[in-house]
Amino acid sequence: MKSYGITKSSNISSKDDEIIEELRLNGYSIIENYLNKEECEELTLKLEKVYTEQENSFGKENLIEIQELNTCRMPFLYDVYFAGILSDSWVVDLFEGYIDGKLILHLQNGIINRPKKEHHQTSWHRDLPYQNYITSEPIGLNAFYCLTDFNKGNGGTILLPYSHKIESFPSNSYVEKHAIQLDVPAGSLLLFDSFVYHKAGNNTSEEVRYGLNHLYVRPLLKQQVDICRVIEDWSKFTIKQQEILGRNFAVPKNVDDFRKIRQNRKK
Repeated sequence: MKSYGITKSSNISSKDDEIIEELRLNGYSIIENYLNKEECEELTLKLEKVYTEQENSFGKENLIEIQELNTCRMPFLYDVYFAGILSDSWVVDLFEGYIDGKLILHLQNGIINRPKKEHHQTSWHRDLPYQNYITSEPIGLNAFYCLTDFNKGNGGTILLPYSHKIESFPSNSYVEKHAIQLDVPAGSLLLFDSFVYHKAGNNTSEEVRYGLNHLYVRPLLKQQVDICRVIEDWSKFTIKQQEILGRNFAVPKNVDDFRKIRQNRKK
């Protein structure tokens, strides 16, 4: 690439470096055909099954009241199959390489955007909500798996590029001018900085749109639910999955527990 007067530039030596550069500058990166058709279909079926269980347990009217309808939270707690997705080694290694440190899972949510139904996620938000500041390095990163086609017709995710670099949400005119909507095939993987403003679109199609979202955070942030207290049998999770689920970073029960943890780390 021709240039002049440039004394400093970035060097990209791999596809992973290219993705990290996009994350740092644009706030997001898209990898198409990351999952195959069979994987997507399996995940959508399992999502519906887990969501039905959650809806029956909490009550549909109660979910409507708190704007939780068609959101499947922490499906890995109901079906260990989802643990294989949250521990995706390529994603975890890329993210941990990006921040040069460890990350733990903050949440795993299935988004079910049904036809002609307004979803709570159609409101602009950050996945670390109510945070009107920015950081010099990312504290949260998202891996969002598009299990069906995402496009304007079925309400594909809408992003505001570069918004991880601004503290306050910009004006309506700016958003209308610069927001972009995903148009990607099923199996695509959307990676983005958790401070990027985004929302779901309106599904005006005849088909359900499915997505599976993961938010990984630095261990200094608490998880959406107390995962370590919920899990009674850790044996069904691999050592790496246990680490990502935060077992190594659980809050000590007392002072002696705190000191024993430090002691064990030295062995």
